[in-house]
Amino acid sequence: MATYTRISGRKYGDYRGKAQGGLNAGVKVAGQMLRRDAGATCPLDTGTLRNSAAVTFAGTNSRHVQATVSYNTPYALIVHEKPGLTYQGAGRYKWLALTAEENEAKYRDIIAAEVRKAVR
Repeated sequence: MATYTRISGRKYGDYRGKAQGGLNAGVKVAGQMLRRDAGATCPLDTGTLRNSAAVTFAGTNSRHVQATVSYNTPYALIVHEKPGLTYQGAGRYKWLALTAEENEAKYRDIIAAEVRKAVR
């Protein structure tokens, strides 16, 4: 006589929804964290550039969920992309991209923790 266990999508469908909710929450938290971390290395003169930072969230399905951190001033792209600029205050070249690269593992861990918390 054989013993078997059947796994039904109906039985575990609730976990899929919980995991998706955790993924969405994790991406939002990680996006906010990137905004905060990048703000610490964003060039500072008057504070207008730093204060223009925003996080937008897109996606509610598992195929494409993202948070976008952006800076909205006429000169943000130039300051971010042009090497050799000198800043009167604090800051560095490519502050957003470098911060994202340097902290990638931390942001991944935040997302994973939110998914784990959601499916408990």
